[in-house]
Amino acid sequence: MGLFHEEYDLALSPVLTRLPPRLGTQGGTQHHLTHAESVDLAFDLFPFTPAMNMSGQPAISVPTGESRDGLPLAAQFSARFGDERTLLQVAGQLEQAMPWADRRPGIHASTD
Repeated sequence: MGLFHEEYDLALSPVLTRLPPRLGTQGGTQHHLTHAESVDLAFDLFPFTPAMNMSGQPAISVPTGESRDGLPLAAQFSARFGDERTLLQVAGQLEQAMPWADRRPGIHASTD
């Protein structure tokens, strides 16, 4: 990633490889899976975000829309080491172009 970002300011990737899974079908609820199977399942669903976490590469995930069924969709941007400013600027520009602060699903835990 360091070499990539010497030439490019940002990298864009999806957060998930498919629509978000149903509640309770991922993570700690999969007690029947071995640790290796659970890791494989996670990397199949979100293969791009762990690379940023493991490398320490600055990255940001931002909401980008909804599926036909109203499920959230998101994109991840990464930048060169120490360039969180560019990530925050891009996220701010996206939020101005596509405001998300007031979007709520039909069922939600918000008080407003």
